[in-house]
This record gives sequence, C-alpha cells and structure tokens, in this order.
Amino acid sequence: ARILDMKYFLLLPSLSYVGSSLDTGQWEQVLRSVAGARVYSWLNAGQIEARGIVEFVVLDDRFPRSLAFCRNALRETLAALARMHGADGQCNALMRDADTRISHLTVDQIFEAGLHEFLIDFLARNAAIAHAIAQDYRFHA
Repeated sequence: ARILDMKYFLLLPSLSYVGSSLDTGQWEQVLRSVAGARVYSWLNAGQIEARGIVEFVVLDDRFPRSLAFCRNALRETLAALARMHGADGQCNALMRDADTRISHLTVDQIFEAGLHEFLIDFLARNAAIAHAIAQDYRFHA
C-alpha cells in the first residue's frame, strides 16, 4: 500500500506526466518492487497501465504480494487464533469490518474515491488491526 501511495504522490511530479514514458516506467518499477512484473506482463499481454497495475497489486488475490492476498492470509490466521483461544477478539471484529468495506470493490471504485484516500484508509485499518492483535494477544513490551 505504501509503495503504491509513494508512486502516486512522490514519483509523478506533475499531472502532465500521466501516460508518458516516465509514468509507464515508474509503474513498471512498482511492479518490479513487488516482484510482479513478469506475472503482470503475462496476464495483461505486456500492457502497462495504471488501472491494471492497481487492480493487480490491490485486488488480485492470486498474486501473493497483493493487498487482497495478504488480507485473506491475515483473516485466515486470525480465525485460526480465535479457534485456538476459543474466542474472537477485537482484531477479528476489525478484520470483518475491513473485509466488508473492501471485499467487493472494483478498481474503478477505488479510482473514483481516490487511490490515495483508499490507500490511507487501508493503512489506517491495518494499523488498527495490528494494535488490536497486540491488545488481544498481549504482545506488549
């Protein structure tokens, strides 16, 4: 999420660069930074475009470094912990709430609401879940 947000705000100096070779090169670097360039290229016949990359890195649960894949893994792990401990914690409730908010999103909805806004919300929810995990399972120093 932070890698995408950095691309969105820091790497692209001006809206005039959108769609340029600089923009395309930066999106390719985003894919390389998450080891997804080869898979993305194969799935999308080599076409590099922002919406496709965001959809791949955020929503494609087949890609092990996508936000969706990681969110699914976290959900399964929290469910297993809840079963072992015999109770759901606050982290499970926050996870369900986060899932409800993003499970049926499309890339178009993300861009309509604003990619930056989506990513900031995603990161804030992850931080809240992490804090709740620490509270629920007493991971305090």
